Amino acid sequence: MNLLKTVVLLAFVAAIPRDMVAKRPSWLKEPYLKPAVYGRITDSASGSPIGGVRMRVDSLMGIPGSDKDGWYLLFAVPPGARSVSFYCPSKRRFNWRKVATRVVSVSPHTDSLVNFQITLTGCNEPPVHTWTGEFRGHYIPGFESSDFTPCEQKLERLDGTAYEGQTQDVWVESFGPDALKGIKWPKGNDPYYPKFYVRWRATITGPGSYGHLGVGMYEMRVERVLELRESRGNDCQ
Repeated sequence: MNLLKTVVLLAFVAAIPRDMVAKRPSWLKEPYLKPAVYGRITDSASGSPIGGVRMRVDSLMGIPGSDKDGWYLLFAVPPGARSVSFYCPSKRRFNWRKVATRVVSVSPHTDSLVNFQITLTGCNEPPVHTWTGEFRGHYIPGFESSDFTPCEQKLERLDGTAYEGQTQDVWVESFGPDALKGIKWPKGNDPYYPKFYVRWRATITGPGSYGHLGVGMYEMRVERVLELRESRGNDCQ
């Protein structure tokens, strides 16, 4: 009976793809900054590897992620109990929705192999679409800046998607040839990054990552400026 169980077990192991039983990713080579934590991220429902999952350790800068086979590497992690946050995989955004948090114990002297199982509920990316309308809010032009923050914070409902809870900022990509006809820019309250209250008709595309460093969730082309003045505290009331 024991012999039969052994044969069945060996047959099962042989049927598992080699990369599923590997103890470390093939690309993990010395040297790298230590202490380090590495392992695999899999779906808690199917057990399949999840690629593109983003991670953050405590509040440390830098957001590494898992490769296409689910392998990840966290290096130069301070020893001790560390909180690891997991974020939705996203092909179009540089910011992500948090889906899970785990605590790991990081050894000061040796690498730690830690595999994670998470669920990706609410990680679907909403479709990109384009529409035209009238918008009001604050616009800040400047060096590497063309940011529009609408008074109505929710341009569209993104509940239950990978973008839920993110600020719906807009990158103003361009102004149409007649957008500023009869309109003059005020002096502004800042020589480098002036802030204006605007009301304009524009065409908007998104959600995704647009503009400098992908800061905008939407991209906008202004067709016609209807109102332009220096900002005030009660602009959006």
